[in-house]
Formats: sequence, C-alpha cells, structure tokens
Amino acid sequence: ITSCSFINTYSQTAKSALKTKHKSSNGYSTSFTPVKINGQNGMKAAQAKNSSGPYRNLGSKALDSIPSEPSSKKIIYGADSIIPIYYEHINTSNLKASTIQTAEQHCFSFLESIKQDLKIDKSSQCFIITSTISDSLGQQHIRLSQKFKGVKVYNADFYVHFSGDKEILNGKYSVIESSLNVIPKVTKDQALQIAINDLKNTTEIADLSNAQKELLNYYGPQIDTVVLDNKKSFIKFSLAYHIVIRPNFIDEWYYFISAENGEIIKKYNNTKYDGPATATANDLNGVSRTIDTDQQNGHFTMLDVAEPMFNSSNRNGSILTVDAQNSTGDKYFDINSSNNNWDNNPNAVSAQFNAKQSYLYYKNTFKRNSINGSGGSIISFINIANEDGSGLDNAFWNGKWMSYGNGDFAFTPLAGGLDVAGHEMTHGVTQYTAALEYKGESGAINESISDIFGAMVDRSNWFIGESVTKTSFITSGHLRDMSNPHNFSNPGDPGWQPMNTNEMYFGDNEGTVVHTNSGIPNYAYYLISTAITKEKAEQIYYRALTTYLTKSSQFIDLRIAIEQSAKDLYGDNSNELSQAKKAFDTVGIYEQTPTTNSDTYPSNPGQDYLLVTNTDPADVNTLYRSSTDAITFSPLTTTKMISRPTVIDNGSIAGFVAADHTIHSISLNPSNPNESIFSSEKIWENVAVSKDGSHIAAITTAIDTAIFVYDINSKKWAKFHLYNPTTEGVTQKGGVLYADALEFDKSGENLIYDSYNLIRSTKTDSISYWDIGVINIWDNENKKFGTGSISKLFSNLPDSVSIGNPTFANNSSNVIAFDIVKGDNIFGIFGLNTETLDLGIIASNNTVGYPSYSKLDNKVVFNSLDNSNGLIISQLPLNANKISTPSVDATTIITGAKWPVFYATGTRVLGFAPKADFTSSFISGKVPLNTVFLDQSKNNPTSW
Repeated sequence: ITSCSFINTYSQTAKSALKTKHKSSNGYSTSFTPVKINGQNGMKAAQAKNSSGPYRNLGSKALDSIPSEPSSKKIIYGADSIIPIYYEHINTSNLKASTIQTAEQHCFSFLESIKQDLKIDKSSQCFIITSTISDSLGQQHIRLSQKFKGVKVYNADFYVHFSGDKEILNGKYSVIESSLNVIPKVTKDQALQIAINDLKNTTEIADLSNAQKELLNYYGPQIDTVVLDNKKSFIKFSLAYHIVIRPNFIDEWYYFISAENGEIIKKYNNTKYDGPATATANDLNGVSRTIDTDQQNGHFTMLDVAEPMFNSSNRNGSILTVDAQNSTGDKYFDINSSNNNWDNNPNAVSAQFNAKQSYLYYKNTFKRNSINGSGGSIISFINIANEDGSGLDNAFWNGKWMSYGNGDFAFTPLAGGLDVAGHEMTHGVTQYTAALEYKGESGAINESISDIFGAMVDRSNWFIGESVTKTSFITSGHLRDMSNPHNFSNPGDPGWQPMNTNEMYFGDNEGTVVHTNSGIPNYAYYLISTAITKEKAEQIYYRALTTYLTKSSQFIDLRIAIEQSAKDLYGDNSNELSQAKKAFDTVGIYEQTPTTNSDTYPSNPGQDYLLVTNTDPADVNTLYRSSTDAITFSPLTTTKMISRPTVIDNGSIAGFVAADHTIHSISLNPSNPNESIFSSEKIWENVAVSKDGSHIAAITTAIDTAIFVYDINSKKWAKFHLYNPTTEGVTQKGGVLYADALEFDKSGENLIYDSYNLIRSTKTDSISYWDIGVINIWDNENKKFGTGSISKLFSNLPDSVSIGNPTFANNSSNVIAFDIVKGDNIFGIFGLNTETLDLGIIASNNTVGYPSYSKLDNKVVFNSLDNSNGLIISQLPLNANKISTPSVDATTIITGAKWPVFYATGTRVLGFAPKADFTSSFISGKVPLNTVFLDQSKNNPTSW
C-alpha cells in the first residue's frame, strides 16, 4: 500500500462488500482467490508519522514501507504514551553546532532529522526556544515550549542537549489533532467569574492591601489561554483558560476553565504546604545563633543585607523575616529592636538563621544566587495562624516566601526546623527551574526534591522535621524518614510513606497524594547517596532539577534525569550511574524501553473457549460454544443474529443483536443457556458490552451518525455523534454516515469502532471508504459520560483501501488487529501496536476476517473463504509482539461457521473497580430506549 491523500476513491464492488458485511449468513457469494500480502507484493508494514497519541491518526505514510532504523539511537516512551520522553542519538554526520550552526539551528536540525520518531511535522512551527545555556561541562542545553495555532500548550516543556556527538531530547510535548478549534466561546471575564464563584465556596476571599500586592508582586488574576491535555489516557485536548488567582494573602489557586463551555476542567491550591493539613513543627532549639540585621534610623530590623546578592540601589537581594502576629498572613509587621537584642523573639531568630543557612547551602554547593538564581530577596513569615487564630500545624511556600505556623497538637513552631526551611526554600528553587506541577507524580517529585535538599541543608540525619514533630503525634519523633519511609508506622498513619511503587497511594486529595508518594523517590535518593556519598548525589540531583526535569515530569522522567545527570558528571560506565539504576530498580521505578509487547493486564485465569456462529442452514442452532481445539461443541441458542456476539471479561454472559433487531443477552453456560431480551426496540444493528459489564454500546439500523451508550448504574442512555476530525489541508464535503463493529477497551472509557464514510461530489464520483476511530464515551474518575471526542487510527488511507473490524488483544489495550481491504479482492489482517506504532501483517486473506485474539494473545482466529466449504474459521500463531505471525500457513479449525470470539471464564483485575453486577442487570434489564438521552456531541453535551 502506498502513501496518498486522506480521501480515497473506493470501488463500488469493495464498498458494497464491506457495507453489507453483516447481512449474509454465508459471507460473500463470490469466491476469491487468495492474494499473498507481503513486503514485495501488495500491502506493506509501515512507519508511523504525525501521531497524536494512542489511537491517533498515523499520517499519510502510515502504511508505507518502514525505513531502516539506525542503531545509534535510544528511545524511551512513557507508560501511557507513544510520544518519546527521552531520545538519545549519536550524530555521525560530523555536524557540530559550535562550528557550523548556532545552538538554535542545531536544535531544529536535530528535531527535523528525528521528526518521524517524534510524531511531529514542522518542528520550527511547533516549538519555540525559551532558553539556551552552555554549562561548565561544555554541554549545551536548549529548553523549548510548544504552541498550537499560536496558543501555548500547557505543560509542553522539554530540553534538547548537545554534548560532543551526542544529541539528547527529554521532557514532554504533545501532538494535537489539527481539528482542535482555538477560537474561544467563553470570554476571559466569564471564566474568571466562574473561578471566583467557585472559590467563594472553597476558601476565604479577602481584598489585598497595596502593601501586600507589592510584596506579592500581584495586582490581579493572571489569565492565559492554553491548549490543555485534560485526560489521563487517549490524549484529549481542550482549549482552556489557565487562571492564577490569589483569593487572599496566603493562597494561590490554579484554575483551568474550558474556553468551549465554561466547565472547570481542574483546579488546585498551588500553595506548597509542608506535610498534611494536620502537620506541625517543634519548639525552637534554644541554641544561640549569630544573625545579621539591618540598622536604619537608630533601630534594628531582622533584615540581612550582608550577602553579595544585596543590591543597595533597590534594596533587593536581602534575607528578611517578618511577623504575621498570629494572623493568616494577610498582614505583617517588621521585626524591630532598639538595641539589636533579639532574646525575646527566638522564633524570628530561628527563621532568619535557617533561611540564611539554606541560602548559603545553595550558594556554596551549587553556586546558585538565591531562590530565583538571580539574587532575589528571601522572605520568611513567622507566627502564621489559622483563620480562627489557633496555631497552624504547617509550614509552606506560597510562591513568594516561606511561612511558618506555631503548631498545635502535632508540631511545635515550625520555624525551628532547619530542614523545614531548606524544604520550603527548595520549593522556590523548583519553581524557578523545573517548575514541577504540584499534583500527581510531578507533585510527589516536587515534594521529594524539597525533602532531599532539606535533608542536605540539615545533613546530620535522614529525618525530616525531627526538631519540630511531637512524639504524641508521630511516635518516631520525626515527620518523615528518608532511610525508612514507613517511619515505624502503618499505612494511613501520620508519617507513613510508601517506599516502593507497589505501595503508592491514590486518592482525590492531591495534598495527601504528593506528600505520601514522595517517599518512593526519597528512598531512592537515600540509597544512591549512601552508595556514592551525599556530596556526589546532591550534585546529580541538582543537575537533574535544573537541566532535565520539566513541569509534568513523572517518576520515569526522574529516573531518566538522574541517570543522564550521573552520566554527565561521572561518565557512562561510572559506579555513580550503576548505583542510581540500582536504587530506582529497588523502589520500583524501572526504565521503560520501547517494546512491541506491552502486556498491560494479567491474563484471564479461567478456561478459554471459542464462541462461533453457525452458517449451515440445515442446523437450527445458531450459536455454539466450542473448545479451542474445536473438538467439542455445545449449542446455546436457535435465535438468528445479525451481529457478532460480545462477551464480558469473565465469560459468563454474551450479547448480540437478533434478526428482528432487538438486543439479546445469553448465559454461556451450556447446561443453562438462559436467554433474555435486553432491549425490545427493533431498531438495533450491533452491540458491544464493556469488560466489566457496566456499559452497553449499540448502533441502530438508521444512518444516524451515532453510537448509543447505556450506563447500567444510572440507567441512562447517551447518544454520541460521530464525525471525522479534520486533517490539515483537506476539505471534506461529507463524512461519516454510520458505525458498525464496536469494542470497548479494557478501561471501559473508550470505544473503538469502524465507520462507513461518504464524501459526495457534484463534479466527480463520490468517495466512500471504511476507517477506524476511537471515541471517549465514559469518564471513570468522575463517573459520568465522556466527552465524545474522536480520533482516527489512520488519517490518510491510501487509494482504494478500507479498514475495519478492529479488536483489542486480550491483555493489552495498545495492541489491536483489524481487517484491511484493497481494491476488489485483496484482503488482509494487520496488527498495530498503538504505543510504539509498529505495524505488522498477521494474515493474507480472501475475505473480511473479523479477527479475535486468544486468551494469552499467542493465537488469532479469523474468517476465511474456502471454495468448497464457504466460510471457515482459520487460526494462526502470533509472534511475541502480537501483531505479526511466524512463516507458517493458517490452519482451518472449523468449517461452516463465522464471527469467531475467543473468551475465558476466569476473573481478573483490570485496574478499575467493578461498577455494576452486569450478569443480573443484563439478563433482567429489558432496557427501554424510550428515555431521555444525554446527547454527547463533539464535547458539547446538550439534553434532548
């Protein structure tokens, strides 16, 4: 198959065959001679291009030949992405930025040379350079951000590094459907009002004084229009407003408001608190300290102007401690003395001294000039209280300064902890470097980095908060223990953290999540530093923070950043690198390398069977359960059906559309094959059920461009309209008419389908073809219907080519098989790994195959045509990659049958909680369609 434009002229014969693929019980009446499909004759495998995520379109060269891949590159993909998060390349072209090109030119030359691997097109139009740095090791580091149609892409932040002949990319970017509309329907003012109204129910709203605004350098909300990746899987993008707003003197909130419909996509408090909401600090240690103060007009102020960063012309670059006087920080007072005696204010002495020590640590260890790296002032607030005036069991960084509560039942005054000061100041350093987002894994890394450098400022032990934690709150006497994250506690107890990814905490409270899961990278640092010394480990981590980590870095990105920093500083074969790898393996953060065999889910442990549909008119039985070796057969029903059956994951129940267009369910127990009508409306054409049995997707006989989805829990239907995402430079005068084959992915959030498309023309022949799409129909996190966003598997199908009947591998949601038809009589079954974008040939064929994967994904069964026996069921073994077969001939296992379905009768964990008892609901449901639908149309739900 050769590359061509997106719209393809498809012959009437092939169109009719595919369009009526469910209508004949005996398949196609015409006998076809098998046509061999291989790299030289007919169809070829492909190297993907222009992908924008799992199940995104693979571009105009998707089915073209695969170029030979150089051995001089290494690619690492994220766990849930087909976009590289690390790319290393040895440049053999003798091209050196220092002699031939500028660093910027070299950067874009490098990106252009690997754009097929990156799934991008014109890099110079997608990315902008934000900084270029040459370091003391002779390496160049170029940081880039991304724009889409002139709009900033939120969290798209990555580096390109050059060192000798080595070229490296790391970080995050996105490949976005060209159809995304960047013209907002909601104004900025409307979005801001939505955020303000929501904040009124969340926190105190208080006007800031002029002095507070000046200190915060905040004069009103900041509103940016961004393209936002707002889904956890199947990358979905929205136009949104990113609003940074301070409702009071303490808090800084981030809001993401849909510019399409005003929905709050997500929000969180960006104020960095140390520990949970109940966390506190210990008493001041009482040790005599020497501090620097400032004398003005005959009195002294807790202001250090003695450091070289201080600028006397604007008095910037000082170290200042102020007093909130038991307020929330909405007011503050200078701390003064008439005689430079501070014995009556040990709280201020501790805060000032600890801030100075933290500053000196960064200055002397890394040559860093203050928190912002350019000599900015360092400010500490003491005597911060709760709104009711009670003691605050917390310390935090609010984006501008460190703030310390005086404690309550859990902590003593937190200003007494040197590691607390180092921790909070490091949040500021992170803000000005990697800018790690304060949520999820990136938030856990943010907290871990603060713990790490807090422990390096106070490097006498591996405890965090040992001088401020009350034993009545945590018996160990310290808030966290990097050498033992379990901290002599049990899960859920104060102070307990996981030390391996198999203990990770998941929950809705981001504050708890980030502070809990930070124990995993904390323990990795402890292992590294005890193996190679703290002095070496801290240099590696600081380099990673300032050179490789980006805003949305995950645990795997941290590992990559640490390993690369260890290579930079100590060499590719160093003990330092070896110990880093060992530590991350120990905590369960493993290097993820590209693979064509991504078994995300465990195999079903039950007995496996085949479900086949009879095509022999002399046999009244229509559906049989067969052993996988096709030796034993058990009849299940005599009901005639027009769709391939769909089976839930435990193999107990199947659904199908009967000949009268009603939806039926049937028990797959041959001794009691109880059959029931699920929907009696005689309007249906095909049906699919989710793996956990909580949702049913169906299409009707009408040409209605729709898929209907029923949620068993809420007993509600939703209607999702189908459409074709626009491909750049192509204008369609028609589009999708209807869907046919349907199948849920393992998560139950997305539905893969094929659809018939017709583009009418008044000047030339109409163009028709079948293609494959993925639609988001459910949101597991919020337990509501999904957005209806659609992506296509291939954007540019070659001339006279259609694809259809997609099916997932049983143990992977990123591996699919599908039918492909070219011209009048070339048929084949292809396999695709949507994560790595490897495309393989499973079988040449002579009809549409309806492939199905075995329980272990090591075999595939499919329909073929036999000149003597009509439709037969054939079987082929699969290679380990699940998308290709060894060089063997297919075996005929059943004659006179069609629509084979592998299934198994065991129960396995698919990563989500069961949402309904599908067995009872499906059998007894008899669900009527005459209910009110929720219309999910192109991300714009409306009732009808």
